[in-house]
Amino acid sequence: MVLDSRRSSPHATPDVTPQVATPAEWQIAGDTSLGDTLRTGRLLVAVTDGPETAGPVTVAHALERRYAAAVSAIEVIDISNAALPGPLPAAFTLARDLIGDAPYANDARARRQQLSQLLGEPNDWPVHIALGTPATEILRHGQAQGVGLIVMGLRRHGLVDRVFRDETTLSVARRAHAPVFGVVPGLRGLPRNAIVGVDFGPASIRAARAARDVLASPASGAPVSLLLVYVNPYAGGAGWEENAGEALIRRLGVAAAFEQLVRELDVPKEVMVDWAVVNGQAGTELLAFATERGADLIAVGSQRHERVERWIVGSVTTEIVRDGRCSVLVIPPADVRG
Repeated sequence: MVLDSRRSSPHATPDVTPQVATPAEWQIAGDTSLGDTLRTGRLLVAVTDGPETAGPVTVAHALERRYAAAVSAIEVIDISNAALPGPLPAAFTLARDLIGDAPYANDARARRQQLSQLLGEPNDWPVHIALGTPATEILRHGQAQGVGLIVMGLRRHGLVDRVFRDETTLSVARRAHAPVFGVVPGLRGLPRNAIVGVDFGPASIRAARAARDVLASPASGAPVSLLLVYVNPYAGGAGWEENAGEALIRRLGVAAAFEQLVRELDVPKEVMVDWAVVNGQAGTELLAFATERGADLIAVGSQRHERVERWIVGSVTTEIVRDGRCSVLVIPPADVRG
């Protein structure tokens, strides 16, 4: 990994005079941040009866306390692998919607007891019990509830998992209208060391703001840091999908663009903020930074691709989520957000 945190892009114009991005270029002014969304909206946390639920639940609880967000939970009884004729799983899902929550009251009560034990205090989050394919039901319920964030567990996936499509968090992150926070088992509470992939396009700028909004409070003790990383798309033959912010970088220079982004983020002065420029493949470099710095969160802006295109060019989001060693915050494009 080549790192020089103060090297301008070779395609950037020299910063002879101070320049700033215009509102049209920056596409950040007036945009609702994740924190503002949670102050007035809802958060959905996906739960199971297993130990992997602890991480997502503690993160959701911490965000509830910070933003007074309305939290609800969903547990999906997976019938996707059941030996049933094609139409029957959909029929079960429809029947579940028609009969309502009453038959599942005991299941919901058991899950709330589990949540209370995990949090060490009484829990009254509404719990929805769904039948079907987990990713589909989480997305369907989240969109119906108009949630501003989906929090769910994340683990490493090997080839066997991919063959059998056991990639629920990745499936949700690819299709969700709201940001998705995939939480690894080792994260309990809000992250302290976040890395953001920045290409200066609108989705990556939203990712930087979202990472800022979910960082632990610097007043809580241990150091809190935010590292913004630009992966040079012209070096190593690979880079950000669609190179969304290259026009801005060419006009301002990468150093000036980073400095303006840091000012716009307006993080508490106790938070250590730095930026870096690296060459190589974006997903690989972000994961290398996460390992090197002991990061507990990687935030990225998602690009939406057709399936065939994903096979050809790959996906930064897919690589990072599949790695499964670091929690991931995925921000969808503006044109798919509800």
